[in-house]
Amino acid sequence: GHLFSRDPHRLARDGIDHFVLQLYRKGRALAGFGERRVALGAGDLFLFDLAQPSDFRCADFANSSVILPRAFLDGRLQGLEALHGHVLPDDMPLVRLLRQTILALPAIVRDCAESEAGPLADAVCELAVRCLGSLGEPFRGGVDARNTVTLQAIKRLIETRLGDPGFGSAEICATFRLSRSHLYAMFAPMGGVARHIMDRRLRRSAFELQTATGRRRKIAGIAFEHGFTSESHFCRCFRRAFGCSPSEARALRPGTLVGGPDIGQREYEAWVTQLGGAAPPPG
Repeated sequence: GHLFSRDPHRLARDGIDHFVLQLYRKGRALAGFGERRVALGAGDLFLFDLAQPSDFRCADFANSSVILPRAFLDGRLQGLEALHGHVLPDDMPLVRLLRQTILALPAIVRDCAESEAGPLADAVCELAVRCLGSLGEPFRGGVDARNTVTLQAIKRLIETRLGDPGFGSAEICATFRLSRSHLYAMFAPMGGVARHIMDRRLRRSAFELQTATGRRRKIAGIAFEHGFTSESHFCRCFRRAFGCSPSEARALRPGTLVGGPDIGQREYEAWVTQLGGAAPPPG
């Protein structure tokens, strides 16, 4: 058994951004996903988002996990954030097929040549996409799949306007001819559009602070470059998000707060590969 927790500070510090399909083969757990509590048992297949808070209190158990990179899913599936912590319904043929595939994977991987690993991973991810894409509105948070292209376009616009302190919901609604209620519904799984913009500004700033160039720049300059109108406001928001000040962040190892394109992901992947290995020697 174990306790596993990803609280908001850990989320902000490690920058891990994958989805996980997890199948409990035996044992049980009580899991928390935000305000929701879920009892998990043998046979349950569920999805959780490593970029959202979660905690697990597990008895002795065995499970299998399929890690799905968000970049692989972006633009193909909409509303996955709303599936965080939901057990997939067992009465759907695609869910049953995915479950049997995950159960078979350990034996298949043991006999898999290195040249076959990539195509095998692609096939499993494609099956997961088909399965998750077949779930109906009750499992997709009520977000219309037709919003996919619009949501991705909005996210791309946000990335280009992070340095503009006046940028926000009003301009997004005007650009895409959306009502505020429609925009807020689209971003509800991410905590709201304002929170998403703030999160992106803070993550970009944190990464810049830990680069060789950023370590020599004034903190105020980095703050203004990323859309903050005062250094004090930036420092307060930064500490709430990362648990340290911007100046303290500079003393940390690069990638500790947020990775560049893949620093945090590589560290997570290294940890995953060690899960089934021998314990390290003492000290």
